Amino acid sequence: EELVPMKPPLLAELKSNNYMLNALLMMKAQDLGGTFGISVDREGNLRESCVLNVLVVGADGVVRTPPFKRALAGTTVRRAFELLRADSAAAANERHAGVAYEMAQEEIPVEAARRAREVMLLAGDRHLFSITKLDGAPIGD
Repeated sequence: EELVPMKPPLLAELKSNNYMLNALLMMKAQDLGGTFGISVDREGNLRESCVLNVLVVGADGVVRTPPFKRALAGTTVRRAFELLRADSAAAANERHAGVAYEMAQEEIPVEAARRAREVMLLAGDRHLFSITKLDGAPIGD
């Protein structure tokens, strides 16, 4: 939050045409050698990217997304969780050889993201970006 201000709650939680803070976040990320940037609150937890939601597969294998607090409740990340739930239910019922996923919507500290197996950014249409570095350090294997 020191580099780019967080969105105020109302602006973060509704769809609007005000992309100023998104643009500033992306520009700061590019200034630092990144692409999109991920906003981090004062407590050190991930929030969202410039126009994308964050999804983290933790070192423990749990698929997490931050709470929709000061972040837009994105359609794509909500749909991804629906699909993971359906696949997990089918795997639990042994209807197919899918994987049973554990999922959570909870705070994700930056340090947990650094230790994660995978970090992704999701948004509408076909926007899925695998994040390979966070603050210049590699993520995952």
